[in-house]
Amino acid sequence: MQRRTGRSPPPSPILSPMAQAPFSVQHFLTCLSVHWEGTPGPKTARTLEGVGYNLKMSPGMEPPFRIEELWLYARFYRLRDAIKERTFRAAMSRVATPDDGYRRKVELGKVRFTKSDGVIDVAWAIRPCIFRLAGLYEFRLQSRAKTLLGIRWKTVATDYIMIEEHR
Repeated sequence: MQRRTGRSPPPSPILSPMAQAPFSVQHFLTCLSVHWEGTPGPKTARTLEGVGYNLKMSPGMEPPFRIEELWLYARFYRLRDAIKERTFRAAMSRVATPDDGYRRKVELGKVRFTKSDGVIDVAWAIRPCIFRLAGLYEFRLQSRAKTLLGIRWKTVATDYIMIEEHR
């Protein structure tokens, strides 16, 4: 049963029709390294290494765990003919106990969507990547988008990794 009050609910940050994303994210992965197969560029194939859900820390490592370089890979498909440039960031957090306050946001930069590129592969390095404790971590790929309430960060893809202590 819904209870009625004299107040209306707060407005949700609905995207305006003109601000709908001109892309979809087909793949979003966290991996240990990315190698170019030729000259670096948006159309150059890449080899992803160390793709997996579990990352086991080396023997003798104790929290906080430091990984010198962690990569985020995304494959975008252009949905509209509009030429757009979008700014992205990664938001990382520990899932098991979100109240522990571990949150990190990393600016990833801009991606340009043009009429000639139907598929765009992008890889970003996060250096260094520090995990305070073992456990499940969430990586959100977020895009800046205009909403009716102003510019907001919108989550467009999510990936998870499990950091495990070596035993």
